[in-house]
Formats: sequence, structure tokens, C-alpha cells
Amino acid sequence: MSAKIAIVTRALTVKGGAELAILELAKNFNCDIFTSDYDPNSTYREFSNLNIYHSPLSRKGNVSLFFKFVKYPFINELKNYDLIITSSGFYPKLIAIHRNLPPIIHYEQSPTNFKVGFARILSPLDMYITKRVKKLIANSENTGRKLEKRYGRDSEVIYPPVRIEKYKNKPSEDFFLSVQRITPYKRIHIQLEAFRSLPNEKLIIIGGCYDKRYFDKLKKIAPSNVEFRINVDEEELIDLYARCKATIQTSRDEHFGLVPVESMASGKPCIAVNEGGFRETIEHGRTGILINEPYVSNLIAAINSIDNYEFNAETLRRRAMEFSLDKFIKGFKRVFDEVLR
Repeated sequence: MSAKIAIVTRALTVKGGAELAILELAKNFNCDIFTSDYDPNSTYREFSNLNIYHSPLSRKGNVSLFFKFVKYPFINELKNYDLIITSSGFYPKLIAIHRNLPPIIHYEQSPTNFKVGFARILSPLDMYITKRVKKLIANSENTGRKLEKRYGRDSEVIYPPVRIEKYKNKPSEDFFLSVQRITPYKRIHIQLEAFRSLPNEKLIIIGGCYDKRYFDKLKKIAPSNVEFRINVDEEELIDLYARCKATIQTSRDEHFGLVPVESMASGKPCIAVNEGGFRETIEHGRTGILINEPYVSNLIAAINSIDNYEFNAETLRRRAMEFSLDKFIKGFKRVFDEVLR
């Protein structure tokens, strides 16, 4: 008989890498999902085919979220499972306050910053509840180092999944592609400044959810050779990946970052800042270009020199296979067997 597994997460309201990993876990291991917020129109459609139990917050904010997980409405239901996966950040882990729960595995995809805001007050509590977590899983070596530094514990790395087979490769056309949520930590303004100095090049920026204030600012300063497209469907996104010259990523210390892998699965290199998870996925000069500071001038130089590199679509795709869904599933199956034996 297969194990009965529950996933506890903060919210399913956007289309991001963390949500995609949760979706694949639930689909492939027949997990039930428990969350505080769920919007089927804003996240991946496939969630609607799964068992999702949600209890909306009475009001927005971290304080309300804290009490939601401390006094978790589904705690009795969770006691009926063989295993619980919490993901991601501090709040889902709060269920570990409760006694008589099955073993908890925490899959960290976006570590909470306990040096700022409300999280500073909760830091000692986080240390306590994490001791009650059976096993820590990190979505990258970058994330794993942060977990080891904070908790003094090793974590196993299981990279987020990419369905490599759905991506296609087509001849490159006259545009670069940037895909991310439009929020300040993605530092999209670096891309705009670079393309202002590259009037003969074109950049298409794809965004899902966005920070309105930041997006309004970007639209005001964007040069005419930059185009924004919001909430494109998967078919259009896959086509853009297939036809672009290369992708561009400028996020600050990205925990992992799916875009370089999706780009490589499409046979296209990625130009990214030499930070965070990008260092783990991009092999400089072979599957992409890693740029150092100053980022604007070095991004311009990378774009101008991209034709000097001999990027090979098959080499790129083979690299993407190292982050496949199959490896993700095998990694978690191994962990489940270890924890439950």
C-alpha cells in the first residue's frame, strides 16, 4: 500500500516555480494539499484536478497568517496521514508546534529572512519547530547552504522539476526573452537600462503576477525596444522560448531559478547575473553566460558578444535533462522510503 501524504503550503495563488514543484509532488504521489489561500484562476489549472483543502485568512498580513498555522484548522485531519510535506518558508512549518503528527519533511524553496520585520520576533520559534522536522530538503545548493548556516543541519538537495519534453527548439529570431514575476528583487530595471543602450536589439518581458508600483515605474522608463506581455498562456511561452536568441535573468540571489533550465530545454542559452542558483544551472560559455558587476555594462557586453559563442542546442538540452521531472520524482521517492522505513 502506498503512503498517504499531505502537503501543507502557504498559498496557491500564482504560477511560480514553488507552486509547480508542489503540483508535481501532488500529482505523482497522490498527495492531498492543505493551504491558507487558493485561487484556481491565478495558479496552474491542473490544481483543480487535485484534492485541495483551504481555509482563507480572515484578514491579510503576516500576523493573521501566523495565527492561521498555529491554530491550524486541519490539524486533526493531518494526523491521519503517514507523512507531511511542508513548503515553503516559515509559516507552513508552524504546524510542527502540534503533537502527535506524522513525520514532517520540509522542502525549502524560498527561505524566510529572519533579520527583518515580523519574522525577527519569530526567529526563536522557528529554531524550535525546525528541530521537530524530520528532514530538510533544499531546492538548490544555494538554499542548502542557507539552511546549514541557520540551523546547523545538513539538507538533501532535490532540484525543482522541469518537463523537458514539452519544450521545442526553433531557429532564433530577432529578440531576447525575459521571464519572471515583475517584482523589485528580480531587478528588471537592469535589463531596461541595458536595452536602452542597444536600440537595434529587442527584449520581450513576460510577467505573471506583479508589484503594481514597480511595474508602473518600469513602464515609464522602458525604452521603445522593450515589450511587456502579462499572463501569457503556456503555449505562447513555449513558442517564445523556442524562437528567442537567448533568455535573460537578473534576480537578486535567486534560490534556484527555473528559467535557465526551461531556456536550455528549448535549446537556447541564458544570460544571467553570477549569483545564487544561476551558478548551479548555467555552465559559463557552454550553456549560457554569467555576468559580474557592474551588471548593466556587462549585460550589454554579453548581448553584443553572444554570436561569438558556439552554443549547441543538443548540449543545452542535455544539460536541462539534469533537472528533469524524473530526477525530481526519484529524489523524493528515495526520501520518502528513508523517512518511512
